[in-house]
Amino acid sequence: MDIEKRVILPTRHTISRIKHPLWKQLNAVQAGKVYKVENSYWGGSGYIAANLVLDDLFKYLVK
Repeated sequence: MDIEKRVILPTRHTISRIKHPLWKQLNAVQAGKVYKVENSYWGGSGYIAANLVLDDLFKYLVK
């Protein structure tokens, strides 16, 4: 199963991941379908954070 789209959390590990040689081999990366999202609410809890995450998912994954 190919992953066509991917959401990336801006964490301290993101830079090391995107510098990894395998990163550029991912289909989503080659297709330019990698999206950064705000860690402030993706890592949060509560209904407001949940709604913001859903907004991001809809914005980037649903067309």
